[in-house]
Amino acid sequence: MPLIETGLFNSEMVHPEFEIHHRKDDLANLNPTEKSQPIQLHHHDFYEVYYFISGNVDYLVENKTYHLQPGDLLLMSPLELHQPLFTENSGVYERIVLWIDGKKLSNLSTTEISFLSCFKQTHGDTDAHLYHIKKEHQSTLQFFLDDLASTTQTNNVYSPLIANSLLTLLFCNFHSLAADASPAKDYRRMSVQVANCVDYINLHLNENLSLDLLAKECFISKQHLLRTFKEAMGFSVHQYIQKKRLLMARQYMQNGDSPKEAAFKCGFSDYSVFYRAYHKEYGKSPSKN
Repeated sequence: MPLIETGLFNSEMVHPEFEIHHRKDDLANLNPTEKSQPIQLHHHDFYEVYYFISGNVDYLVENKTYHLQPGDLLLMSPLELHQPLFTENSGVYERIVLWIDGKKLSNLSTTEISFLSCFKQTHGDTDAHLYHIKKEHQSTLQFFLDDLASTTQTNNVYSPLIANSLLTLLFCNFHSLAADASPAKDYRRMSVQVANCVDYINLHLNENLSLDLLAKECFISKQHLLRTFKEAMGFSVHQYIQKKRLLMARQYMQNGDSPKEAAFKCGFSDYSVFYRAYHKEYGKSPSKN
């Protein structure tokens, strides 16, 4: 039997390598505290595999909004900001979420197949990471995900081996899906100007990104861009650029770059500015990454 949990707001991975959660929430009967705390646009330091089972939920990833269907699979990297969006008629929201560290993914990979490529980073109209799983394959995928969840709750000498085998099996399927299947194209983009601005920022994070330049590139006035961007993303243009640069810097540092090297690679011209922004965002200095 799958281990069903509740809890909309837990997004911290405690285990150093991976965690998997099968969650189910009745959105019509949330307590007042939960109703007053919608899930914000956020990111993780790990990779996320999100398998949707039921509910009436939209999912925002960067500048695209997907209306989820049962059996949808969403693959998200640490660099992608994302957010579930609920309506008053969202009903019972059930999903399985697998979080996995990049080093763990690399260790499971081979010289021929990198599981990190499942979460390829592109932009524009080709970066949709949502896949519609065929109905005849949904029960099999859910079985293996739930089997992995059950294995993590079993404490015996075979559990780590079984978990690694199941992870390898799952990511072989995800890799094949990402390599061969067409990602879902039935998504809504926000206004063209804001979507183009998000794409431009993500492609030029290491360059000068002044408001004048962005307004010119997106054929929009600065005032209109400031207003519509904040309405669509929940962040100002400056806040969004800073968040994405900090995310990229963390990735560089995890790959061996020094804090100063990472800062300048991500477009911070002044290390002291990077240091203060990093400490404010993560509550620690870059050297503690």
